Amino acid sequence: MNQDHRAREALVAEALGDISELLDRVEALAPTLNSTCEAVTQASKQLEAQVAALESRMKRLAEHAQDVAVKHIAQRTRELMHAAAEAEHQSMAALARALFLSELNPSLQSLLRAANDCARYQSSPRINWWACALSAVASAILVGVLAVQMLSP
Repeated sequence: MNQDHRAREALVAEALGDISELLDRVEALAPTLNSTCEAVTQASKQLEAQVAALESRMKRLAEHAQDVAVKHIAQRTRELMHAAAEAEHQSMAALARALFLSELNPSLQSLLRAANDCARYQSSPRINWWACALSAVASAILVGVLAVQMLSP
């Protein structure tokens, strides 16, 4: 039994030696761990500063992109408005030509026929110059009234 007791004491002594060696190693690691902790803290602070700078740059970049987009939209809108105005102008000009041809042209043709008839039958006693002139004036007034009526909104 004595041998068992000695073996146990030897094992306990060896375990205490191992524990002492482990404690020495842990104590030796403490300064390294402290410097590592400080380095990680410093890296974290630097990273936070870089993130703040990046946030500022990203905000400026987003504002610039927004400004460029707004300018592009405004330019494109102006181009579309000019194109629409030009199309409207051409459409109104075509409508005015069509109205002139359909409404005023017959009146002008009638005025020309009356003037030609008066000129042809000038020597005829049946045609009165005053009647021709009155007919021409009436036709001209009619054409003017029609033109004003077409051009008024």
